[in-house]
Parts: sequence; structure tokens; C-alpha cells
Amino acid sequence: MSLNIGYDKLAMNQKFVIDINIEKKECDIVPIVSYEVVKYIWGYIEEKFLIPKKIWINDKFTYHFSIVIEKMEEEDVFFQENWFNTEKTKYLTPKFSTSKEIRYTTLFITSGELSKDMDIRIFSCMLYNVLSSIVLTYTKKLSIDDFVREREHLDFNFISTFPYPASIESSKYIIE
Repeated sequence: MSLNIGYDKLAMNQKFVIDINIEKKECDIVPIVSYEVVKYIWGYIEEKFLIPKKIWINDKFTYHFSIVIEKMEEEDVFFQENWFNTEKTKYLTPKFSTSKEIRYTTLFITSGELSKDMDIRIFSCMLYNVLSSIVLTYTKKLSIDDFVREREHLDFNFISTFPYPASIESSKYIIE
């Protein structure tokens, strides 16, 4: 059963829709950030990569990314190869499912570094990495180096202007 607290779905006429999903049992582990942070990070990726390289911008599809954030357990041993994987944090970026004019995928951040009070810069980089991974999966126009180089220029001062930890309502997390 899904507990959908204060979540107002982005308008369906938007090109990109992003959901953040966490399990109820992990509410005490996952940092709660304002949805404005998610919008900033995706807007940054759009501005730096998608618009200049004309990736997904002018096609007929709406893109829906659902990001699942979960704590890494000791028994978690199999992970997809990913450019951004570290020993303690793994990213899974399955290919899109396409239905009419919607492309949908569920992205995963599985990390042993998650904590309710972790540095917002580290968590923001995790969000950036998983969203960058899906772009890298579908284009040859960009490389991992492009994304790593631009990650250095995320505006953490701006990100820090949003309340942290944020309320569940302002995070728009979907809690299941």
C-alpha cells in the first residue's frame, strides 16, 4: 500500500517528470531534501547537456524517471556496471519502457552511506549521478568525463538555501 503524503504530481504536459520513492521503513535513513533540489539538479543537466546536444528535447516523448533510494545491505552483492558506482554506493539505470508517448524508467540509488543527516552536497551528487547515468545510457554524444567535470560546478550554495532536512511535503517523496 502506498502512502502518498502531500505529493502533487508535476503537470503531465511537462517534458520530464521525476519522482523520488522511499520505503516507509527507510524514512529514518534517507535524507529528506526539498523537491527544489531535484528540480535544480535536473535543470542543470538539461541546461549543460540535453539542450546543447539536442538530447530528448525535441522528440515526441514525455520522460518519467522514478528514483528509488535505499540503504545498501551486506547481502547486496549483484549490481549493474555503472560509471558512477563506488564501493559504498551503486546506481542502477534500467532502460526505458515505452508506452505511446511516454518513456518510463525506475532508477536506483543503493548506498551504505545514506543517513538522515548526511551532507546535502554528497546526497545531491548521488541524485546528479543517477540522473546523469540514464543520459549516458542513451547517448554517445557525451562521456562520463563530461558529467564528472560539470558536477564540480553544481551550485551547492544555492542548494543549501533550501531547508534541510526538508519536510516530507516539500520533498514530495513518495513513501511506500
